[in-house]
Amino acid sequence: MQSPDKLLAMIHFEGSPALQDALRALCREFFDIFDTAVRPLPAKVDAMVIEIDRSKWELPQNRLPPRGHSAEKKQSIRTQVDALLQLGVIEESRATHWSQVHPVLLYRHSIYDALSHASP
Repeated sequence: MQSPDKLLAMIHFEGSPALQDALRALCREFFDIFDTAVRPLPAKVDAMVIEIDRSKWELPQNRLPPRGHSAEKKQSIRTQVDALLQLGVIEESRATHWSQVHPVLLYRHSIYDALSHASP
């Protein structure tokens, strides 16, 4: 595990100096929950359940072929997926409908849009 100082050096804080100090103090207090690697142990939280209306989710646009990625991005995705599979954090999906792999925060038309439309 990293030291609190090394971990805090990786975080970019914004806001007033007082807010930044408060955020740093909070991160120091709970620094043991931060890490630079995925842990194989699950979080101690209840599993998230998403109820969907299958007639709105199981649509042709949710069965499209994977998006094209550069060779570098494909390799990065594959490396991350393989590591998470090996840790047992994720498992192979047999889903017939899916969202594309992409940075969710950069695209408004993400899985969350489709899920919010398909959720009651």
